[in-house]
Amino acid sequence: MAGLCEGGNEPPGSLKAINFHLFRYLFNNLQGNPFDNKDALQTWLDDFFNFKPADFFRRGIEKLLH
Repeated sequence: MAGLCEGGNEPPGSLKAINFHLFRYLFNNLQGNPFDNKDALQTWLDDFFNFKPADFFRRGIEKLLH
């Protein structure tokens, strides 16, 4: 995850806000979760996104608009 914005590859303008909102939570939750295979990672990601309340995504979208 640390390499996403290295080397001048930062997203422009409003994309920075949504990336920070989403990837901060994703990165923090990935810490300490070893995955044995691709299926385990996919299941974890599906659960991560499916169990986020709608408000989580609404706040991220609102950050794009302001």
